[in-house]
Amino acid sequence: MNFYESTHFGLRVTLYDLTSSVERNIKIRLIPMAHIGEKEYYKDVENKLIDSDIILYEGLKMTNNRLRIENRKILAKRLGLVTQANFNLKQFKDKLVHADFDPVTAKEKWNKLPLIDRIKTNLFFPIYMYFQDRTLTRIKYVKYFMKSNEDIEMSEGPMFDKKERLKKYFHYERNEIIFNQIDKTIDQNRTKSKRISIVYGAGHMKSIFRYLSKKYEYKAISGEFIDVFKT
Repeated sequence: MNFYESTHFGLRVTLYDLTSSVERNIKIRLIPMAHIGEKEYYKDVENKLIDSDIILYEGLKMTNNRLRIENRKILAKRLGLVTQANFNLKQFKDKLVHADFDPVTAKEKWNKLPLIDRIKTNLFFPIYMYFQDRTLTRIKYVKYFMKSNEDIEMSEGPMFDKKERLKKYFHYERNEIIFNQIDKTIDQNRTKSKRISIVYGAGHMKSIFRYLSKKYEYKAISGEFIDVFKT
């Protein structure tokens, strides 16, 4: 399954509705998120959440992530786009379940990384991104997604991480958190008729779908494109 499509005309993601022969009462909607896009993209995602009963969402709470976020804002402005900060999740506050690192866990896991990896992430990576973003266009940005179909985090630049310690932190360990929250949410609601929407980074969606498919036998019954931005 492809959760995003990158062409010379722009970038779009695919929303999937899932059903299971095992968990008959629970419908699941997978909505891939992009960090940068048109205002209309985030509005479209909000509209797709209206009929949800429960929303599992990402939100990496890192105190040292501010520079990366500021770089993203600068890039979005240059491209005539907006950042994920324009996504109004608060309107669904009674339905929200955080399924990502909390500040304490994020800090504990971060401090276990070798010093060189923390320096690369806090210093080298932002510098690399700053100079890369000065020449980036919408077309060039789309091309990063074309090159990273199996490794989508590369769309934001290299992690300089041959041993994949950073990749483990930013991706694999966060996957485990969403998997555990999926288990907990299904277990608490399997006797009720519920629609669970999972709003998470596009780079995590294949892993999330594989988990749902293998453990709970979920299958896609429909898909729908949502435009992120056009070139």
